[in-house]
Amino acid sequence: MAAGLWRSGLTPATLVAVTAARSPDRVLVHDDLGSITYAQAVERVERVAGALAGRTSPVRQVAVLCRNHRFFLEAVLVGSRLGAEIVLVNTELTSDQLARVLARHAPDVLVHDDEYLDAVASLPDEVLRVRAWTEVDEETGLSLDDLAREGGSAPAQHAAAKITLLTSGTTATG
Repeated sequence: MAAGLWRSGLTPATLVAVTAARSPDRVLVHDDLGSITYAQAVERVERVAGALAGRTSPVRQVAVLCRNHRFFLEAVLVGSRLGAEIVLVNTELTSDQLARVLARHAPDVLVHDDEYLDAVASLPDEVLRVRAWTEVDEETGLSLDDLAREGGSAPAQHAAAKITLLTSGTTATG
């Protein structure tokens, strides 16, 4: 448990790591793809966080544009594991609103579902786009699965988590 706290600081990733140490086979989430345990989640989050840290360092902000599934949770855990601010983006924004919100927040990484491929296509090249829930058969960019396969070791982080929630009432996009 102490190792989880040391690696991640006081974050959602720490909570999952501590629970994994106590109950590794306990189910963390169940979705259309099946179940994933706390231990499986911690292992995958470490691999994805390590791969991201190797590509974009430091990762200061991770925006999450995902529906309700395991990859939404994974993106939040990866962002918190890296000590990044996590920006939860309203999935009901129009393309114009989304562009303004992302321009204002300027994330280093945007994790998004495939249904938003068109909406995020015009983002600046500095934003690393990572696909979460994939529906497109062809290779259309980097995915969380790709990062998990790539793996790596994420540096220890000791900062408390910061989460920004952008709802329809807080986007100020009119």
